[in-house]
Amino acid sequence: MADPIVFRSDDRETVVEIGDQVYLPSSLHSAIINYLLSDTFRTNGYLQSRKVYADIRMLVDGIESRVLQPRKSWISGKISVKVYLEFVPDDPYRDSGDSAPRKLEDSILDDLRAVQVVSMS
Repeated sequence: MADPIVFRSDDRETVVEIGDQVYLPSSLHSAIINYLLSDTFRTNGYLQSRKVYADIRMLVDGIESRVLQPRKSWISGKISVKVYLEFVPDDPYRDSGDSAPRKLEDSILDDLRAVQVVSMS
């Protein structure tokens, strides 16, 4: 299996095709975070029903906390919810016939970037 590609939440250069729609990873990320924060009362209620007593908005921004790992002492810091998108290629070399990835001067994505990308804002 090929190594997964993890998209940054601010990626505005890569495009992702799902079905017949083309998206920016940043748009997908924003939609997921906005959904989590769209009804904080409902989301917090769900978390509390699972015995998680933390506010979702604070979890997204980061909450002061401590972590205890085996054979280590407590460490102070922040814990936060991070959403990331991961793409796992079926076979990274199948379509190109190459034996290794290659860097193109002109990106083959330029044509896709020229089409209208679905905005989820």
